[in-house]
Amino acid sequence: VPGHEVCGTIVEMGKNVDKEKFSLGDLIVPHHHAPCKTCHYCIRGYFSLCRRWKESNLEPGGCAEYVRVPEHNLNNDTIKIDFPIPPELAALIEPIACSFAAFRKVPLRSNDPKSAPKYFRA
Repeated sequence: VPGHEVCGTIVEMGKNVDKEKFSLGDLIVPHHHAPCKTCHYCIRGYFSLCRRWKESNLEPGGCAEYVRVPEHNLNNDTIKIDFPIPPELAALIEPIACSFAAFRKVPLRSNDPKSAPKYFRA
């Protein structure tokens, strides 16, 4: 089942879920992959190269009516939404975060050519 920009309400919880962090009825945005945050690649910020990131996924996929969020994804890369936002917008948190991360990595500076878009110049 395809799909990974997911936002949903917790309707059932496994026995190992941190009950201090998550509760039935919580609106959450789980990431489709979750890094280990301790390997060589994670320490350097290259999460998509992490072995654990590549092995993790939502089951069966984001377009399913119900999605199982594995413990690793839940603990390492799931956001609990504690503010009023429509689920359709909350599902965009992950792609927007990817865009912000890409902009932070762009090495444009104030002395770059004037042809660089204004928002790229410091």
